[in-house]
Amino acid sequence: MTQLTIDPYAPPEAVVEGRGSEADQEIWREGKFVVCARDAHLPDRCAVCNEPAQGYGFLKKMTWHSPWFFLLILANLLIYLIVALCVQKTAKIRIGLCPRHRARRERGLWVGFLGLAVSIVCLASPALVVYPDGGLARDVVPMVGLVGLVLCPILGVLMTQLVRPRRVDQDHAWLRVGKPFASSFPERD
Repeated sequence: MTQLTIDPYAPPEAVVEGRGSEADQEIWREGKFVVCARDAHLPDRCAVCNEPAQGYGFLKKMTWHSPWFFLLILANLLIYLIVALCVQKTAKIRIGLCPRHRARRERGLWVGFLGLAVSIVCLASPALVVYPDGGLARDVVPMVGLVGLVLCPILGVLMTQLVRPRRVDQDHAWLRVGKPFASSFPERD
């Protein structure tokens, strides 16, 4: 009689849902990156911590181009934008998130959009509000708005970007995901 041994510390195995041919549905790991088809649906687990996503997932369009194109910014920002739009590759991936990381993403959206709106109001406050005696607030509030105008969108993007593309080619996308999620896929060289 053989005894079945189960490793309680092993990450759960991936149940891959995808579209297209059988080869397109395959998802594997290369080092710390997860490789999947450009239109893949990742398993119903959090792409950060590997907890159950409880059916929550969203479709994310990811764009990528070679980092060498960033050198064009030194020549001219407009030239870089035009070239980047022409050469970028896109992938549409369905990503699952657990309640904790879903809340983090939602907070990031609030910080980005609401912070941007409040910053614009602060910048416009000298034209909207009459400050008695000129006051310190007349000078400080617009400065706070200017700082918020720069920081809030950056913080919002950093908080919402839980999965990032490392590379995209004609068929596959290499994604930077959480280590527990990545370790649940088989390694391939």
